Amino acid sequence: MKVLQVLQEAEPALKDCRRSQKEIRQVLQALKEADPAGSGEFARREACVLENNGHSVSTVYIDKMIDWGVKAVDKERGSCLSEVIASQRPDVVHLRLVRPLGRPYLVSDLAAHCPIVISVDNHVLTCPCGKRLLYGVSLVPCEVTIGLRCLLYPYLHSCRPRHPKQVVANFMNTLRTRWVARRAHKLIVYSPYMLRSLIRSGFPAERVTCLYGIPMDIFLTDVRPRPATNRILYAGRLSREKGIPLLLEASRLLKLPHKMTISGDGPELVQLKRLAARSSPVAGRISFTGWLPQEKLIAMYDSSAVIVVPSIWPEPFGLIGVEAMSRARPIVAFDGGGISSWVRDGVNGYLVKVGDVAGLAAKIELLLKNRALADQMGRRGRRLVEEEFGQERLLGGLLEVYQDAMHVWSRSHVGKRHHQIDGKRE
Repeated sequence: MKVLQVLQEAEPALKDCRRSQKEIRQVLQALKEADPAGSGEFARREACVLENNGHSVSTVYIDKMIDWGVKAVDKERGSCLSEVIASQRPDVVHLRLVRPLGRPYLVSDLAAHCPIVISVDNHVLTCPCGKRLLYGVSLVPCEVTIGLRCLLYPYLHSCRPRHPKQVVANFMNTLRTRWVARRAHKLIVYSPYMLRSLIRSGFPAERVTCLYGIPMDIFLTDVRPRPATNRILYAGRLSREKGIPLLLEASRLLKLPHKMTISGDGPELVQLKRLAARSSPVAGRISFTGWLPQEKLIAMYDSSAVIVVPSIWPEPFGLIGVEAMSRARPIVAFDGGGISSWVRDGVNGYLVKVGDVAGLAAKIELLLKNRALADQMGRRGRRLVEEEFGQERLLGGLLEVYQDAMHVWSRSHVGKRHHQIDGKRE
C-alpha cells in the first residue's frame, strides 16, 4: 500500500514569549533536532511501522499560511500537492490535523481524487481555543459542546483571546475545519476520550476509529534499576495547560529530600524559571534541561524515580507518559482527558483529581518512600506497554482504517478512475 502523509509544520507558540528572534530560532532548531513527542512523532512512528512491513510512505510538510487547495505547495520539494499525488499515485492520503486550516479546501479537493484519512491529535475540531480549558481565577477543563455559546465563553470564562474579531475568527476557523473533517473518509483518534469527544460533538461514530498501539520499540530496551536519588521528572511542552506551576507547588509540600527536573521548552519557560527561583525552599532542587533528543530523554527517564504528568487540560493522549512506562517508571498524573487510557490507578501509577495539589504531592511522596511499590508499578507499566503498544496492533489498525477509507471512497466514485487531477485521467 502507498500512503502519502500530509503534515502541518510544527509551530511552537512562542509569540507571547519575551524572547529575541535569535532565541526563538534556537528553540525552533532545538525542537527540530529533538523531535519531541507529539503529532510529528506519531506520524514518524506510524510511517516506520508501515515501511518495516513492506508498505510505501511519503511525507510532505505544508505551512498553514499557504493556499490549502489542491494547488498547495510542498515547500520541501518545490512542487504543488497535486503534482505530488499525480506522480506518486498514493492509495491513501493521511493528513495529521494539529491546528485549524486557514483555507478549508484541501480535503474537499483531494477527496475527489483519492481516499482521505485524518488523524486528530488535539481539540482542534471541538474547541475554538484548541485547549478545552477555561482561563479564569483558576484553569478548569471545559466540558461544553461546541456551539454559539463558544462566542460568549471568552468573556464569561476568560478563554483567550478576547478581542471580538479574534473570537469570531477562531470560531469560524473551527467550523471550517470541522467542515473539512466531515469530508474525510475516516478519522483517527488515539484515546477513548477523544473518540467520545468527537462523537459527542456530532461526528458519525462509524467514521471515527480509535487506534491503540503507538510503538515504543526504541524505549523497550534493557531498563536500569531505579537510582538512589529521589528525582521527579516532568517532560513535555512548557505551556499553561500543562500545569507545571501546580507541580512546583506540590514539590514544596514534599517532606522527603528530592530533586526535580523539568525537560522541555515552550512559551512559559521564562515565567516558570522565575517561579521556580521564588519557590523556597525547593528553588535549588529544580533544574531545566530544554528539549532532549531521544537517547538523552531515555537516560533522563532512567535516572528518575517518578514521572509526573500534571496536565490540567484534557490531554488527547499523553505520549510522554507511555514512554516513561516503557522505562518501568511509575506515573503520577491528573485524571484528565485520555490519560486514564494508559494510567491504571493503583496498578502502574496514580490518578489524582485535576487541580488537587495536596493529592498530587501525597502520591509522589508515597512512591518516593516506598521503593518496592514504585518498582512494582514500574514493572506493571512496562508490561502494559509491551502488551498494548506493539507494532502489530498499530499496523493492523492502520491498514483496517485505510481499507475502510478506500471502500468508502470507491462507493462514492463508482465509474471514476483514481487520481483524476486538473482534468486529467490515468
